[in-house]
Amino acid sequence: MYITYMGNKLNNKKGENMSKYNVYQIKEREWKKKHREQNKDILFVGSKNYLPTDFESFKKVCTVNANGGLVQGENPYVIDSLEEVFKVLNGAYYNEEQNEDIVFDNHVSDFEMKTITRDNGEVVTFRNMHSLSIGDIVEKDGVHMMCDKRGWTQVEVA
Repeated sequence: MYITYMGNKLNNKKGENMSKYNVYQIKEREWKKKHREQNKDILFVGSKNYLPTDFESFKKVCTVNANGGLVQGENPYVIDSLEEVFKVLNGAYYNEEQNEDIVFDNHVSDFEMKTITRDNGEVVTFRNMHSLSIGDIVEKDGVHMMCDKRGWTQVEVA
């Protein structure tokens, strides 16, 4: 798939609905403290063990914007499904030769960067989030969908 950047040449038309997907992931330390004595682990089984009150253990980690100013051929490249969000957040468009991911870079925002110093003194900066996986929640237009082993399940939040 060949995707290129058109920048300001691709403007939103008046009235065009520019969707966005908000991505939530479990704050693992808090989750483990809260549920360590229970046999409850949505990190591996998804919505099967999820309760609406569990949402308090999630944190918004990024936003995936439907339109990032990219084109595919003559058409705007738009992220328009949960499957496409999954692909973007799992590096499906990463170009190893150029060491870049223009789809991620142009569509994903609102993530935190974290800097750590390793034991050997090396300083490393990275996105403070992991790839989209089982147990993560993606919200669009007030509808919350949890990533399961196979597909997505709508969940309620408290």
